[in-house]
Amino acid sequence: MLPFPPLSLLYLVAVRAERLTPRFAPIVVLGVVPITAAVLGLVALRERSDGVRRQVMLLIIAVAEILWALCTLAMVGFAVARRSG
Repeated sequence: MLPFPPLSLLYLVAVRAERLTPRFAPIVVLGVVPITAAVLGLVALRERSDGVRRQVMLLIIAVAEILWALCTLAMVGFAVARRSG
């Protein structure tokens, strides 16, 4: 789950530096990473005795990363709007 924020931040920096055209697809693809990690983690932790506490921590991290993805999508939307005039 941790690669998503740095990768999305690098994408935003590249968009701001006008090295990349702002598009929603890269952020949506990167946004699938925390969702997939959360689902796989919840399935793996379901069978452990101390899994409930870890599942809650995993869900909190996943929600934080999904909120980060929504903020990043908003920033890309502003960049697209700015670019289109």
